[in-house]
Amino acid sequence: MKTLQQIIYDIKYICNQNPVMQDRIKALKEAGYENINYVYVKNMGLFESKHLSKKQLYRIQIGYAELQKGYPAAWCIDVSSIDVVDEVELPF
Repeated sequence: MKTLQQIIYDIKYICNQNPVMQDRIKALKEAGYENINYVYVKNMGLFESKHLSKKQLYRIQIGYAELQKGYPAAWCIDVSSIDVVDEVELPF
């Protein structure tokens, strides 16, 4: 189990090694990230994560957003929130 920051760091490293999107998707699948989809996004940037509580997953954007039918869409990885360790910093 990894923290969200470790997962994003791994994804960034793989994406920086593979600038072409087809190679990037292939390398990410080889690294164990199987759930890669082209989906509509809202208020997200490159390598930014968003927690989707109803689906119990984190969606991490791996490509730049493009307009599809008037709405922004991008390649994203869906990581189950059950597999992510939450780190909470205590105020004292």
